Amino acid sequence: GLPNQRVPLPLSKLVWGFANGWALDTEDKALYVSPKAIESAYVALSNAGIPPRGFMFWVLGEEGKHDIQYTKELNNILEIRSSQNDVSKLKETKEL
Repeated sequence: GLPNQRVPLPLSKLVWGFANGWALDTEDKALYVSPKAIESAYVALSNAGIPPRGFMFWVLGEEGKHDIQYTKELNNILEIRSSQNDVSKLKETKEL
């Protein structure tokens, strides 16, 4: 096999991936990170001048499970879309 190697990855190219509400049903097989914890980490890294590139989550079909709305919450953190209406349209498009 190949020897262990380090692969440099600047935070500016890193996209954080999260498991949304379904992760609460996996009995420790997936990590659930609350939107508040995500925001806290993002703000701290941004203030340090090293914000990550963005976020992603899966599974869109599970959006809203356990009242967890990553679409809305992650948008609020990144401030990409100007209104909740824009976010709702995005979710509707993805569900088609």
